[in-house]
Amino acid sequence: STGKFRGLLISPSLDKSPCPPNAVPGTSKGNTKPAPHSPLGILLFFPLLVVTIMTTGYLIKAAPIDQASRHASTERVKFDFYLVASTYQPEFCYKHDDWPGCKKPDQFWQTHLTIHGLWPQNRNGTYPTSCSNEDFDPNSIAGYLPQMLIFWPNVKADYSTDTKQSYTSFWAHEWEKHGTCSGLSQKEYFHQALNHYIHTPPLLGRSYGKSVAREDLLNSFGGQVVLRCAGNAYLEEVRACVSSDNDGVPLERFDCPPDMEDAQTNCPETIKISKFHEEMDGELVVPSTQ
Repeated sequence: STGKFRGLLISPSLDKSPCPPNAVPGTSKGNTKPAPHSPLGILLFFPLLVVTIMTTGYLIKAAPIDQASRHASTERVKFDFYLVASTYQPEFCYKHDDWPGCKKPDQFWQTHLTIHGLWPQNRNGTYPTSCSNEDFDPNSIAGYLPQMLIFWPNVKADYSTDTKQSYTSFWAHEWEKHGTCSGLSQKEYFHQALNHYIHTPPLLGRSYGKSVAREDLLNSFGGQVVLRCAGNAYLEEVRACVSSDNDGVPLERFDCPPDMEDAQTNCPETIKISKFHEEMDGELVVPSTQ
């Protein structure tokens, strides 16, 4: 269909298996070679990554970061935990259908959440921001680039036609506003954000363009998530609180503080699940690396 659509789908969508718990983007443990990040490497690797996710739901766990590159050069700012924020792109794109990633969305985004950010937070609702003037270094995500393009996309830009600086501006913003307060190095910060991706249950994909009971959706995530809705109706974000150790490394998910406004569910008993305003023809949209 063409044009914006806020109603219900007549035909059901395909049920695509989400990534299972503890199976996250990255390189194989023990493999000293990073994920391909040359133009040719990404071009060859990216379709394989997408097909693997869409057909099996499995990814290879990222190799641990060595201790020497784990920490940032600045001292960690004190905070209580992390807020992991994930976006449901069909709703996010509803008001931005002219953005490149919204005009040609990846099919994966129809049925899966994408990362918004990993944010240091305090229990009283405050949070530190922009804790140093360390600029984003694109080399920090070189080994994760294929995963970043699908799990942490910048729909405001087109990776194949815009400048790389334009596309990476979203990641730069997240690092400079939130990552600089984590106490982690840039490489470790993005590594941990990928590792704590909120895996999407099949129920969300089956509800594409339909409606779903709030409690059913919460239960499908296994609890310990917060649903955020646009206009108190349409699913827009899913958030989770994650503890951290003294070095700022994220650990385990827990129930968010009930009095923290940013972690309160504002969704009705029945939640509407948007679809992209223009339907795809069943083809994967693979960013060009030329």
